[in-house]
Amino acid sequence: IHAFNGSIDLQDLEIVRNVIEANVGTNTSGILLRSEADARVLVDIEDNRIRYNSADGIELSTRQNDATDVRQVGGTWIKNTITDNGGHGIEIIGRHGLFDMISGASTSTEAVLTPLFIGIEGVDPADGKDRGNIIESNGLDGMSVNAAGAISFSNHSVKFNGTGGIDIDPNGAQIT
Repeated sequence: IHAFNGSIDLQDLEIVRNVIEANVGTNTSGILLRSEADARVLVDIEDNRIRYNSADGIELSTRQNDATDVRQVGGTWIKNTITDNGGHGIEIIGRHGLFDMISGASTSTEAVLTPLFIGIEGVDPADGKDRGNIIESNGLDGMSVNAAGAISFSNHSVKFNGTGGIDIDPNGAQIT
């Protein structure tokens, strides 16, 4: 999913109950989410099997073309099995979370922050499945975060990954 421009609308997408595997080639991730310039994207990723991809299971990246760009990627990622990918299970190398400016009755503008939710505590009452993700046996880290943003990460099985479980090394403020 490659979105660019258009900060007025929040594009709402769902990737649900898919088998995303064995995609090969240079930098071939199972799911690649990229937001450029003023694109605002809300992507829910739920109950997918993401494995055997040459690069990352899920990669989130953004590109800033101008200092005023508001590029954003948010959403809820739950109940996924992300295993045996050549790179990271999840790699976040772009601004994540939603940062909205709301003008109220006062003279100031207030920022409203919604984190990117990767996993939620508990089980889904509809199907009884755990709302965390299984992130195991990937070639690099289970999850790597190398960009500033807002994230909620909870209720997962993260183990047997090549270079570590969770690596958070942002180039700026990280709100977790």
